[in-house]
Amino acid sequence: MTKFFIKWWVDTAKIPDTPQETGKFYWPMFEMIKADLSAGKFTDWGQFSNGREGYAISELSESEIFADMLKWTPVVQFEVLPVLSIEQTMEARK
Repeated sequence: MTKFFIKWWVDTAKIPDTPQETGKFYWPMFEMIKADLSAGKFTDWGQFSNGREGYAISELSESEIFADMLKWTPVVQFEVLPVLSIEQTMEARK
């Protein structure tokens, strides 16, 4: 099964200006992420310490990832890269 590294970043132009509004903006997104983790859509998720970017690891198919990412647009943008295991890498390098 293919594993994907998903780098994500928030379009800062879409984020509210005040801390109170920002909290209200992000909290539902956090709940959606927790639900995706519980459902197995992501095997890992993290935010970089700059507060605007992060990553997720998924083993969904390309089309499933695409469909799932649509719910985050246009607020969040993504770069999705397939990842090889060490075994796959060694086999390819033979």
